[in-house]
Amino acid sequence: MDYEEPHSLLYIFYELCGTFGMIETDEEALLLRVFSFSLIGKAKAWLQSQPNQSLTSWKDVKARFLSKFFPPSKNTKAKEAICDKPLCEA
Repeated sequence: MDYEEPHSLLYIFYELCGTFGMIETDEEALLLRVFSFSLIGKAKAWLQSQPNQSLTSWKDVKARFLSKFFPPSKNTKAKEAICDKPLCEA
């Protein structure tokens, strides 16, 4: 949803996954398996639209998810809002 922040979603997701008590070697497999259960709406539809076997690592899933729902342009706008001026004037 528009009001949901993808970084917060990932934080809550990591927090939830941490309760499973998995050893580090199984952590990536756990993250890949349960991530879809944390999504709804447009985010879930996006994940389901990805071609089979195109997301093979958690690093890839996370990068593509953030790129889709928090693209670099949003990051720049957020930094500019904090500074209250365009970054190029800094």
